[in-house]
Amino acid sequence: MSQAVQAQFTKAFESDDTLPHFSTTHKGHGREETRIIFQLPFIVSDEIKEKWPSINTIVAVERHRKVKNKTTIDTKFYISSHEVVPKFMSTAVRGHWQIENNLHWILDVVFKEDNCRIHEANSVESLLIFGHVKGQ
Repeated sequence: MSQAVQAQFTKAFESDDTLPHFSTTHKGHGREETRIIFQLPFIVSDEIKEKWPSINTIVAVERHRKVKNKTTIDTKFYISSHEVVPKFMSTAVRGHWQIENNLHWILDVVFKEDNCRIHEANSVESLLIFGHVKGQ
């Protein structure tokens, strides 16, 4: 699936300069970050369509991050059941990561997960289960 998504974007980037996109720029915490969200209808094979019938579009989020004099570019790919509306998708992707980040903060601060020094796989799973139940 990942290869199919990346291949379609590669082909689109090479053939067309006017892909549907939306961009935002944020400055803060000593960095400047520009996000460019590209969204395309997903041209799927019958095999992928059978496994993932609700996929309508694919999304590429290209993040240009500048800290001091160093710029890095990172691209993440997503699949979506939504129509091609890059501005909406920008909000959806940012909202998803905000939930992830907030959840991590709660697990770290409230449940002190980062302070746990247990390394046995079964013990970690058990403590996570009991730790989350204890907090309810």
